[in-house]
Amino acid sequence: MLRRFSKALSDATRLERGVLVVLALAAIGLLGFMHLAGEVMEGATQGFDLRLLLMFRNPQDLSDPIGPRWFEEVMRDFTALGGTAVLSLLTLFVTVFRVLSGKRRPALLVAASIVLGAGIAGPRTARAERGPRRGRWPAK
Repeated sequence: MLRRFSKALSDATRLERGVLVVLALAAIGLLGFMHLAGEVMEGATQGFDLRLLLMFRNPQDLSDPIGPRWFEEVMRDFTALGGTAVLSLLTLFVTVFRVLSGKRRPALLVAASIVLGAGIAGPRTARAERGPRRGRWPAK
């Protein structure tokens, strides 16, 4: 069986081999993720997680992450994958890409829609009441 597989692989085109490699890497990544998720759900990684989280906290005040306030906010936005910093960076990339590819009207449409959406959602979000943050450390 291994001999047949080896012969089939040698007869495959470069594109087919590339597709097989990508599929194999995706399968290995998925299996690794499933294994890690199982370990996390069992609580086997809790000690590592706690040590890692404590590395980025002020030892005197665990509710205070290390670093300047602006950096804390930017990192929170990036980890949320939907905050102002991520949305702004993504909008900038898309707009610049559209302008460089000669599509100025779509670039203007993208930029205008994001700015208009932020202008509408911003005040509404600021008024929204949020409950206490759940987690190991108290909210500021």
